[in-house]
Order: sequence, then structure tokens, then C-alpha cells
Amino acid sequence: MTLYIVSNINKININNVICYEKIKNNIMNNSDFFKLIYSDELCTFNGIFWKFTLKDIFIEKYFNKIKCNISDNKYNKDILNNINKIEKDILLKFKNNYNKKKIVFRIKEQLENMCIKLQNSSIKKFSKYDSIDFFIKISGIWSSNSNNECGLTFKFYIISKTI
Repeated sequence: MTLYIVSNINKININNVICYEKIKNNIMNNSDFFKLIYSDELCTFNGIFWKFTLKDIFIEKYFNKIKCNISDNKYNKDILNNINKIEKDILLKFKNNYNKKKIVFRIKEQLENMCIKLQNSSIKKFSKYDSIDFFIKISGIWSSNSNNECGLTFKFYIISKTI
């Protein structure tokens, strides 16, 4: 069992995000990785974790992953806009670390398609859910020397669901 401590999406303070020096990226060839931590006066976290709830979700199997299709309603759009803003704020805050690279907003790209892709989910029932509590983990920033791009390394997880 893994324990995660997450913050509410509305409580994320971009000033508490700290970026480490670059290291060689072990996942992507010819690229660097900048580890991110979240630190405030109470504690320090290895990455950035926050919780959010989306309503009226349909879950389906998508190749070897799980795809959560998000209904296009005002509540969900407000949450997605907050997530997109945090992604943008983090990448712009540290833009001097990855000189003149094109910033790629991968979270925003995924959310613009009104879906979230999960990799290691225990979901076995593919159907409609009234609401789902998610959390996102942002580990760091990748910076590719091959295609001159950079973006966040992230994963979405499901906390709980209501049918």
C-alpha cells in the first residue's frame, strides 16, 4: 500500500514549488530532468500532489490504460482551468532553466480532449460515475535536446468514485 499526502487544488501556492538542478533524464534519450518539490513552513514533499473532484465521468478501457472521459459542464471546466493554470505557472516560473526550449503543455493537451488517462488503476468497472476524486502527481520537468521542447512529468490517480 502506498500513502500519498495531497493538497486541495485551491491551496497550491506556486511560490512553494522549488526546482532542483538538472540531471540526465533516464527515461528520455538526449534530455534532462529537473526534479520539483513542494515545500512550505510545515513540510516538504517529493513532488507536487493535489486533489480534485470531477463530476459525470465515463470510464473505459483504452489499450493497456484507463481513459476517464470528462463531461463538458461548468463545474468540470472550472477545475480543468485551475489545473491548466498551475501547469502554466510552474513551467513559466522555471523557464530560465531550459533556455529557449518550446514549452509543451501536456496536461492541457490531455484535458482539452476532455479526458484523463490513467496507467495503473484498479478500476474494473467501465461505466458512468457521478463523481470521481482524483489526484495528480507532478514529479518534475523534462527538457529534450533532440526536439528542443520541455514539459511536466505527471500522472493522474483515482482516489475514490461514486456511481
